Amino acid sequence: MLLFTASMMMNGAKLDTGAMENFEMGIETLNSWNEWKIINQKTYPSMTEEMYRFQVWVRNSKWISENQGETYTLAVNLFTDLTPEEFRGTYLMNNVALPELDTSHDMVHDESVTLPSSVNWVTAGKTIQVLNQGQCGSCWAFSAVESLDSAYAMKGASPVPNYSEQQVTSCSAAYGNYGCNGGWPVNAYKYIQKSPLCTNSQYPYTSGTTQLTGNCNASLVSGCTNGGSLTTYATVPTNNCGALEAAVAAQPVSVCVDASTWSSYSSGIFSNCGTQLDHCVLAVGYVEGQYWLVQNSWATSWGQ
Repeated sequence: MLLFTASMMMNGAKLDTGAMENFEMGIETLNSWNEWKIINQKTYPSMTEEMYRFQVWVRNSKWISENQGETYTLAVNLFTDLTPEEFRGTYLMNNVALPELDTSHDMVHDESVTLPSSVNWVTAGKTIQVLNQGQCGSCWAFSAVESLDSAYAMKGASPVPNYSEQQVTSCSAAYGNYGCNGGWPVNAYKYIQKSPLCTNSQYPYTSGTTQLTGNCNASLVSGCTNGGSLTTYATVPTNNCGALEAAVAAQPVSVCVDASTWSSYSSGIFSNCGTQLDHCVLAVGYVEGQYWLVQNSWATSWGQ
């Protein structure tokens, strides 16, 4: 139970209207909180925990209302009851060393080729639906596997296949990945080259609810020889936006970003970006000179 107090002074017909307004504001806030919990299916193990989460939610809601951008909007969402530290610790990668730079896989970029002024692989039907990594830092696996899903779609697969993010999350440690504690798409590709992927229905994703990387089911993987395979991959040269545009013009591309300020994003062109890579997504389009379009793995309730 959450209690709100209001001091109302009654002296005959006199009433402290300021206190009444504060009371009504408190009731309105409590109603919004209860509605938000229902929408986001939030429950808490104790009343103490719920009261703490309510305080965090109120503080974040106030910050959101006071920090709207000129080109984007912020809104309460499934992350609003988390502190910034909790959000980063649960949904982003922390202190995962970058893979060794290997330029031998850099794509060949012909700057003389005219690229389309805009691309959107979502509306073109070449991407899997928005997925949910849950409470596990497996964004890198989703980013890598979704790019493979799209590569098959670009070759004519219909519907877009959905290969197993769980397999990559649980089975690619030998290639420099750390499951729910982070990893990199390029390391995932190295694993997929050696071990074709089961479909998501064959090897379903569970780490989002267990919050555990999970042990690799080697016997299951060995039976998926006709699954999603990868013969080669290419990397975009560092700090080369022209090459990235060319790559995205050809197909959806796995990219890694600084998402530490993304938790409350709702819509529009987000410009409050950092440079510390802690999250991986799928670049699914662009409008030249204006913005990149990315598909995240935080379920459909986040973002535009």
